[in-house]
Amino acid sequence: MAEFLNVALTFPTLPYSIVLAFAVVYWLLAACGVVDDGFATDGIDLGGGEEGLHGISGMFSRLGLGGAPVMLVIALLAFFGWTGTYLTHLFLLQPLPVPLRWAAGGAVALLALVPAVPLTAIILRPVSR
Repeated sequence: MAEFLNVALTFPTLPYSIVLAFAVVYWLLAACGVVDDGFATDGIDLGGGEEGLHGISGMFSRLGLGGAPVMLVIALLAFFGWTGTYLTHLFLLQPLPVPLRWAAGGAVALLALVPAVPLTAIILRPVSR
């Protein structure tokens, strides 16, 4: 348990751990009815053509994440990013010396989104409108 917490609460896994913790708290509050889960109104509607989309709508559309509730997209991106950074840190980064671990960890933190985006898009395909 100590090793799990050590890896989960150190760089590069820590930023994903924070986002994932906020997402879990949000979904627990949504399950209790304190906040709206957003499935009825919070989705990004892409109807009427996608050529004029800007900001987060356009970015989500280009990544194949459009039409799904934003909090669900963030939660899944955080989950897949966290899983990738956790496993990479556990098996590849821990034996490295500290300066090299920080440098490689920065790259791992950014590159963890590369597989997270298509995995999230695949999972959300049935939920998208």
